[in-house]
Amino acid sequence: MAQMVGAFAAASVVLSGRGGSSGGSDAPGMKSIAELVEATKNLSTFVTAMSAANISSIAEFAEVTEATEEFTVFAPTNNAFDKVDETLLGCLLAPVGRASLTKMLKYHVVNSSALAVNLTDNEELTTLEGQELKVSKAKNKLMVGDATIVQADFMANNGVVHEIDAVLVPAEVLEHPPQCGTGTIAQTAVAMNNPEALLLTTLVTAWTATDLVKAVNSTMGDLLTVFAPSDQAFAALPKGMWTCLLKPANKDALASILELHVVPQYLLAAHVGGGDKVDTLLKDNQLTFAQESPRGNWHITLNAKATVIQADIFATNGVVHVIDAVLLPATNWTNPCASVDHGNEIHV
Repeated sequence: MAQMVGAFAAASVVLSGRGGSSGGSDAPGMKSIAELVEATKNLSTFVTAMSAANISSIAEFAEVTEATEEFTVFAPTNNAFDKVDETLLGCLLAPVGRASLTKMLKYHVVNSSALAVNLTDNEELTTLEGQELKVSKAKNKLMVGDATIVQADFMANNGVVHEIDAVLVPAEVLEHPPQCGTGTIAQTAVAMNNPEALLLTTLVTAWTATDLVKAVNSTMGDLLTVFAPSDQAFAALPKGMWTCLLKPANKDALASILELHVVPQYLLAAHVGGGDKVDTLLKDNQLTFAQESPRGNWHITLNAKATVIQADIFATNGVVHVIDAVLLPATNWTNPCASVDHGNEIHV
């Protein structure tokens, strides 16, 4: 796992004496929580998680206009993250897991500053995620939820950090974890090119011939939903059209066709109902859904008709649904191959 590790500067980490009532301070040179965490080697995986969730500061993370200027962060150590199921953690750090990851990280942050000495047995702390986090004390052990505080009271100019020995995962994330599949959308399409799966070799060739391959292989951008025509769908195009579209001069026209099959949001089969319309990457072109049966068998109509024949193929940056026809743009597009008829050269 790639980790973002800041240089550890012990002199800049100020441990509190345990008698104060406020965690924050405007002491000159004191770091923010984000800076403090980034400078602590033992929290580098926590930093990686914050980066994956696009969090650059705790205040930004809070997303509450009336939030106080001070926070308490229960930061899991690297060893704590090592205890998390590898598949779950990998998916949480992928784009498709960003919403669940953000929810999980918010479960570690309280919108007030609390030193260890001020935490009381059976106290319930309201986290930014919205759920309560119960404090428990037994002899010399101080716990929040199922995690033990192993290092307390690292002071920052906007609150306090306590290191904990376990990652706190909300029940909702455990019950409904994100689904990542085995790679990006592009990698997933390539992996399907075997005799036991619906072949997407022609679609992969089309992506490679245009700049769209960057989007469907990206791990940095927004989540995407791809309606992927099978090889048989491409084979059903008018004779000679495919060969014509692959010519460099027709790259833009081919790209427009491909963009029509990509929706810039995450859509599972259960998310779509009859009559729904969604924008695609192709400007001024939408997909309209008609649901044929209560089992979720879709019929997509837009200038042509296609049926989803395999739904919900998960990927790290979105989801793929295989369809049985190639859709052509209804507006703002001219077919450069309309008069071509040189024989169909797609073989499936």
